[in-house]
Amino acid sequence: MPTPLIPLADADARAAYGRLWLRSPQRTPFAHLAFADAACEAFGLRGRIAAVEGDAGWRGAAIVYEKSAGPVRVSAVPPLAIYSAPILDAPLVPSEAHAGESPLDELAAALAPYQQATWLLPPAFTDARPLAWAGWKLATRYTYVSSLPVDPAEWSAAVRRTIRKAEEAYRVEEDPRHALAAAQLMRGAFARAGRRFRVPDEASARIAGGLVDAGLARIFAAVPVGGEEPAAALVAAHNGHTAYYWIVGGEHGPATTLLMARALPALAAAGIVEFDWAGANVASVAEFKRRFGPRLAPVVRARRVSGPLGLVAGLRGG
Repeated sequence: MPTPLIPLADADARAAYGRLWLRSPQRTPFAHLAFADAACEAFGLRGRIAAVEGDAGWRGAAIVYEKSAGPVRVSAVPPLAIYSAPILDAPLVPSEAHAGESPLDELAAALAPYQQATWLLPPAFTDARPLAWAGWKLATRYTYVSSLPVDPAEWSAAVRRTIRKAEEAYRVEEDPRHALAAAQLMRGAFARAGRRFRVPDEASARIAGGLVDAGLARIFAAVPVGGEEPAAALVAAHNGHTAYYWIVGGEHGPATTLLMARALPALAAAGIVEFDWAGANVASVAEFKRRFGPRLAPVVRARRVSGPLGLVAGLRGG
């Protein structure tokens, strides 16, 4: 059975969770304690840990971001989390999943006190069936993933032409001080697309800085030659194996293309072997990413709604 929900501040739980994160094939920087601490502080969430014990340590765990909506308790996805999911010590064992006895089953059961719970599962979760069998609703979405190091020959001709034209106009540099610029440029990109982005730029920059300090993010910027303010910037969160197109934006023009062409080799040189483009579900944005030659990968959103919220969801058709 899963342990009771443990406060995020509990020292023993944090140590056990940290050991599990290091060996988990499903780990992402968004499942790291550094992200959890920063997100709880920035967004007023109450952090808890659900865990499944094993003979040699924890078999699985999940950070729960608790918030209240009146009398309703919700396990939320924190802002800025590309993925928000449990971590396990190994891939699921099919016989355990079929019997309803996998660590994923036990972690899902631990969220029973919440009338709404949502997980965004990264591509490493190749089997989400236990959640469906437990009554969660699953929705498949997609991301693009590039293998590193990159081969520029796999990029589209349009990308290669853009890079050649932009090389003399911008310099690409790595510097943590560009975190705020990345947040501001991302907000501008959302605005041009007619979409609102509700996270204050300063909060985005603080969380990015927390991951940089933890060794879980790198910040790149394309700066006009002769200028100081970036025309495009990227905060690439990473777990040592996979990096993520996380806090990123650019002015209209070639700067973002050149930025990515320089950031991807820099990440590969540090031992990163995959780059997750964080979504391929908006056609215009997906087309920009497709031109860098990635492969398409499915990701799953899992949600369980019960009680009054479940009734409302049922009346609305889902």
